[in-house]
Amino acid sequence: GSDCHGLRHNRLHVGEAHPLLGQQLLHEREAPPLTAKGSRADLGEAHELAVGGNSHNLTLKASGASNNLAVYDTRSMFAIVQGFVFDGTNLSNTQIMLAGGGTSPSAIKLIGNQIVNTEEGNAIYIGEFSSDIQIINNQIHDGQFLNGGSNSQGHNHAIYLTGNNCLIDGNTLYNLPAFGVHQYSLHTPPPGNNTVRGNRIYNFALLGIGAGIILSSGSGSVAYNNICYQTSANGNAVGSSVKDGSFAYNNTVYNNGYDGGSGRGFI
Repeated sequence: GSDCHGLRHNRLHVGEAHPLLGQQLLHEREAPPLTAKGSRADLGEAHELAVGGNSHNLTLKASGASNNLAVYDTRSMFAIVQGFVFDGTNLSNTQIMLAGGGTSPSAIKLIGNQIVNTEEGNAIYIGEFSSDIQIINNQIHDGQFLNGGSNSQGHNHAIYLTGNNCLIDGNTLYNLPAFGVHQYSLHTPPPGNNTVRGNRIYNFALLGIGAGIILSSGSGSVAYNNICYQTSANGNAVGSSVKDGSFAYNNTVYNNGYDGGSGRGFI
């Protein structure tokens, strides 16, 4: 509508005037720019939305919605989302959903965000047809991650990865009921050629058996220079599990119920 302001090909910092920030984020399906409506963000093509400042990050906390950020598209979006707080207290599903209805976007970067209080689903879900999704220097923590009984643990994942050629780099994940980074899918093509590196994952498996990092299907993925640990002993915690076909090296796992990684060369 006439009150729609696109954010196209630029970076917007806190303190700069913009009539939508702090009020509503707009969803307009047909418009490639990032636009706004309601309290959920949807990305268009070739855009960057960033919030700067140490104590003024914009919080996205949708009410009565499934997701805080959803991208249902098959295109390469060439989009960056940076510097937000995503709060899943009121959601009924995954906070950041990069898939849906048989579609999965590509070429999206999530950088320097906080993703907190995930009550349902996963903090981040990367769809099976996605590629070049980069999750960099984010913090993901707290919440129940409930899944309606879809697995025996009853709780989902900080990052559920089913795509290809993705990067999970430099994130901090903690206070999780079950899983940290989880690569798994029975879809064709299977996930593969993903890189999980330099992440710090601790105090996971708080409410049931779970692992810091799992690469359990597909091939060609690698995990290295990660740290997976508990600040106090936890018999439910599996430091890592890496299936044959993927690889791991130079990782540190300790104080878990089962520390050593399974699969190829975890430590």
